[in-house]
Amino acid sequence: MVTTHLSRTSSSMRKPLYPIEKGAQSATVCVTGGTGYIAGAIIARLLAAGHTVHATVRDPSNEQKLRWLRALPNASSHLKFFKADLEDAEAFRLPIRGCKYVLHTASPVVMAPPKGKEMDMVIRPAVSGVENVLRAVNESPSVQRVVLTSSVAAIVGDHWERGRDHVYTEADWNQTATQSFLPYHRSKVLAEQKAFEMCKQQSRWSLVTIQPSVVQGPPPGNVKCEVVGFMRKIMNGGYYPWAPRSGAGYVDIDDVAAAHTLAMLTHKASGRYIVSAESLYLPEFIDRLRPEYSMYKLPFVPLPYWVIWFAVTCLGMQVFDLDLIRCTVGKLPHFDNSKAREELGLDFTDVRQSAQDMAASLLELRVVKAQPGAPVSKFYSKL
Repeated sequence: MVTTHLSRTSSSMRKPLYPIEKGAQSATVCVTGGTGYIAGAIIARLLAAGHTVHATVRDPSNEQKLRWLRALPNASSHLKFFKADLEDAEAFRLPIRGCKYVLHTASPVVMAPPKGKEMDMVIRPAVSGVENVLRAVNESPSVQRVVLTSSVAAIVGDHWERGRDHVYTEADWNQTATQSFLPYHRSKVLAEQKAFEMCKQQSRWSLVTIQPSVVQGPPPGNVKCEVVGFMRKIMNGGYYPWAPRSGAGYVDIDDVAAAHTLAMLTHKASGRYIVSAESLYLPEFIDRLRPEYSMYKLPFVPLPYWVIWFAVTCLGMQVFDLDLIRCTVGKLPHFDNSKAREELGLDFTDVRQSAQDMAASLLELRVVKAQPGAPVSKFYSKL
């Protein structure tokens, strides 16, 4: 049976606070995109450490989306919600005012937008969001550091672009993404570059960016996101029996959250940090689930690229993103995570644990259909 952890609503964290988090002086921190998958885990850590959090959300009156955040320890006294939209130039002034740190996680996560809609749905909101948040930071003399959620998508697009044996580091930038080809990746490149550009124009606040790979682990309330949809489809038989041999890096949600808070508090932290625990082909990742979830129709047949191409282009089956598969099939991206380990002191959760915990949590949330004998978590039992 999979080992489940304590509920996020308890005083114990799934990944305990690091010493620097426990010892830090309480501060006011703005977290943008508060209902997001990554933001929720960050907010839980900040509240557990005693910080006051200003969380920006699209609709502060939507109690259904906010109830899991309100249930976190210390939320009643230390968590405030502010209405904000990425493309609203005025929206971030109030939530950022008086904050010592700003953690900007909000950005569109749309991997395959309709053709012709890439700029409107993904790229412009991502870049505008950075501009609007950092303009508000410039107007708030209390801010000392900004931590931006980027992605390894800003580092690599086509896994073949730098050769078979290249090991990707923070010095690398995605060379292949364009507005029409891998637009999500392009949005991450442009948004991060805009952030560094604006940071260089002043000297009061510092900028650190976090580059997670594919994030796994129990969603802190938000089940309507790309990552949860990916796991739901795997568990509910949406891909069965096919598993494209596409390569990707994987990392635990709480490791990503900790990377943000450690980057916020570590004085010497600077520049970019790759946060990726292990690179696997999709069939290998699914094998991490198989011991505890063999009762599900987990994909097991490696799918050649030509079959995917035929299914998408000739049969109109939009099961996979053809561009993304073409760039990743048959090639693992190798990421050097030593900078995050050495400078931030980050340790990485085993990907098997991340995958199994995520599956168990989705069973508890009834996002995945229950099967006899399947392990169910207790992450949300107290919400």
